[in-house]
Amino acid sequence: MGVASAIRQRLDDLLGDYNGTMPSLRSNGAEIIPFNRATTFPKPSIGYEVQQQAETLSQQSLIGFPVGAASGIASVAVPLTVTRIATAFYTILNIRAGGAVYRRCGLDEAALPGDLTSQDGARWTLAERCPTPEMFGAIGNGDVAHMMADTYALQYGLNYSAAARVPLYGSAAIYMVDGYKGARESWAPGSAAHGGLIVPDGAVLLGAGIGKTIIRNGAQNWRCVLRVRAGATSIRHLTIDGNRANCIPILHGPTDADTGSVRGEGIIYEGGDTAGLTIDVHDVKVMRTGHYGIGVQNVGVKSALIDSIIFEDIGGDCIDVKWYSIPNYDKNLIISRIISDGCGKYFLGLPGEADNSANNANQAVVDVGGKCIVRDIFAMGLDSDENSYGNCCVRLRAKVNSQHREDARGSTVDGVYVWSSKPDNAGSNTLRRIVGVQVNCPDISVSNVTAINCFYGLRVHDSGDSVPRNVNLTNITAINCRGAAN
Repeated sequence: MGVASAIRQRLDDLLGDYNGTMPSLRSNGAEIIPFNRATTFPKPSIGYEVQQQAETLSQQSLIGFPVGAASGIASVAVPLTVTRIATAFYTILNIRAGGAVYRRCGLDEAALPGDLTSQDGARWTLAERCPTPEMFGAIGNGDVAHMMADTYALQYGLNYSAAARVPLYGSAAIYMVDGYKGARESWAPGSAAHGGLIVPDGAVLLGAGIGKTIIRNGAQNWRCVLRVRAGATSIRHLTIDGNRANCIPILHGPTDADTGSVRGEGIIYEGGDTAGLTIDVHDVKVMRTGHYGIGVQNVGVKSALIDSIIFEDIGGDCIDVKWYSIPNYDKNLIISRIISDGCGKYFLGLPGEADNSANNANQAVVDVGGKCIVRDIFAMGLDSDENSYGNCCVRLRAKVNSQHREDARGSTVDGVYVWSSKPDNAGSNTLRRIVGVQVNCPDISVSNVTAINCFYGLRVHDSGDSVPRNVNLTNITAINCRGAAN
C-alpha cells in the first residue's frame, strides 16, 4: 500500500501507530507523534511505511495535518529532532493535496520542485522511492471538478521527476488535465500557447498500464494533453484521452503566433529546439484527439523510439513527422508496432486553409517527413470519414520548398497490413480514396505490404517538389484494390 493511500485510510486512527512510550506534541492543530526504533508496526500501516523509507530511525516522526488553506506544514514549527515527516494533507492553491514522506533538507542542499517549508524555516523534500501524482495533490477520480488539482499535481510531479531524475509513477486512476491552458491561471500566448502539461527535459512518466492510468483532457477549446519542448523524455504504460466527444478542440484558420499548428493533439513535440530531442514513447494508447495523435513538429530529433502504440478515434494523422530545413529540424526516428482503427476522423471543415490541410483531409496513420524506420504497422478499417480527399496508412512525404519542408528520403518501411472498410464502389482517384502506402520522394525502400480493399494498395507518384526515384519495392500484395495495385 502506498504512503498516500495508507495515510488517507488511517488518518482517523493516527494514534494507533504510536506505542505510547513517548509524549506527543501538538502545534497549531497538527499532531507530531515520535516513535522509537524498537517499535514494530503492523503491515500495512503508516508507521510501517515510514520505517521502510528510513535506514536509521533515531528519532523519526509521523505528522498529520488537517485540511484547510490556513493550515499545513507552513503553520507548524517542527522540532529539530524530527528528521522525517509523513504529511496527511497539505495545501496548494487552496486545493486539498495528498500525503507523502518527506525528509529534512540540508542547509546547502539544492531545492527541488514540490519542496515544503515549515514555520520554523526548515525545508522538506520528498523521500519516496516511487513518487505519484497523488503525492503532489492529484485526486485522480475522473471528475472534471478536480481538473485543476490533477493538472497542477501532474505538472509538479513531472517537474520533480525532471529535477530529481526519478520517474513519476501514475496510479490506476483517471487524471483530468487542462488541455487549454495547462497549469496556469489563464491562457497566454508564446511558449504557453499550446496548453496541456509540459513534460520537461529529463522527466519520465510511467503509468500502471494502458487503460489503467488515463490522462484525460477536461477543457474546452483544448490544444494538447502532453507536450515536449526540449531534451530527453520518456512516456510509458498509460492512456492519453483527448475526450473529443465531450470537449471541442481549438478551432482556427491559418496558423499564427498565438495558436501555432496545435489543434487538439495527444502528444506534441514542438518548441523550436534545433539541438534535438531524445524521444521515448512506449506502450501507450492515444484516443479521441482533434488532430494528431502524436505530432513531431518544429523541433529537431536526435533519436526517437515510438513503439507499441494503439490509436483510436484520431482526428488527423496518428503520427505526423515534419522535417523543416530552415531552421534545420532534422529528424531521426524509429516508429514500430503501431495499431490503429484509422485516421482523419474529425472533419473540421474550416474555410480558407491551404489545400484543406487543417480540415483533416488526406491524413495518414504514419505521415513521414525526415529519416525514419517504419515497421509493423497495422491499420484496420481505414476509411475517409467525410474526408474530401481520402486517407492513407503510411505516407512518405514530398518536399515543399515554399515551406522549407524536407521529404522522407532515406526512410524504410517494412511490414504494413492495411484493410479499408469502404464499400467496393466507393472512392476515386480524386475523392475519398484510400491508399495503403504512398511514396512521394526518392531513395525509399518498402517491403512486406498487404493492402486489402483499398483504392490504391501502393501508390508511387510525383507530389510537391520531389520525384520518387530509386524506390525499392519488395513483397507487395494488393487485394481487391479498385484503382490500382501500384
